[in-house]
Amino acid sequence: GDPEAALESYTRYRTLSPLDPFTSLFGRAEAFAHFLAGRDEAVVAAARPLIARKPTLFGCYLPMVAALGHLGHRAEAEAVLADMYRLEPLFSLDAFLRDYPLRREQDRERFASGLRLAGLRERVKAYRAGYLAEDRRELERRLAAGDLLLVKGSHGMKMERLVEAL
Repeated sequence: GDPEAALESYTRYRTLSPLDPFTSLFGRAEAFAHFLAGRDEAVVAAARPLIARKPTLFGCYLPMVAALGHLGHRAEAEAVLADMYRLEPLFSLDAFLRDYPLRREQDRERFASGLRLAGLRERVKAYRAGYLAEDRRELERRLAAGDLLLVKGSHGMKMERLVEAL
């Protein structure tokens, strides 16, 4: 909730322990703090070397992609998103917003808008009761195009219609 205090703590940690093998984990916190403080250029500067050093550290991708979205760097954001999807093919914005421990609503909204501006598309969708025919056709279209990887539904949701459409 307080990005400035987090950045102060990170700077102190880095000064006291410059050779710590867990620098990448704590560096991710630096990137998040810069994002929450609205310093998108600093996010990219902090996250880029972390990803280069440890490309499997998924948490570094999130603030970088969102910052690139806010900066309007769509082409770079899409390249980073492709790497992110290779690590977590079923990444869901809904799950991120539900599960990630962001205290302030404005932080959640800023993250969501940055990720969407970067080109993030929902790749997992719930199929709910009450969907209209045009909603179902949109799911069918996105599945056929490869935009969706997974549609979740229950036994009684007539999922066979979606499967038949493929």
